[in-house]
Amino acid sequence: MQNTETFIDPTNIMGTGADFNIRGTRCSDCGALQFPATQVCPNCLSLNVEDSALARLGTLYSFSTVYQAPAGWALPYTLGYVDLDDGVRVMGHIKVPKAQLRCGLPVKVSMADVGTNDTIPERCTYVFVPQ
Repeated sequence: MQNTETFIDPTNIMGTGADFNIRGTRCSDCGALQFPATQVCPNCLSLNVEDSALARLGTLYSFSTVYQAPAGWALPYTLGYVDLDDGVRVMGHIKVPKAQLRCGLPVKVSMADVGTNDTIPERCTYVFVPQ
């Protein structure tokens, strides 16, 4: 079973266990929400940004299936852009059966292993699965 302690980049998440959220930032001056988290608002250049948990639900915007990768990644895998319900577009692994893959598919954030190698027993990250 995956857990947030084995995430490839734990700075991209907030919370622990199954209750985690993808971590973005919200600007205190203009209200813009972005991912990945930043120290400066790309909308108004304000330094007044704070961590914000992003929406867990979204819609698959676009995707591509990868058939060749460095050693340790489970192949093939699908990457895609997801438009979260709060308006942020996030790139991530898409764990959807090939027959169900389509733009416009409602998805939700989850976690999954995306590969292993000799030095890292599991490569766990946020992924998107069907709602």
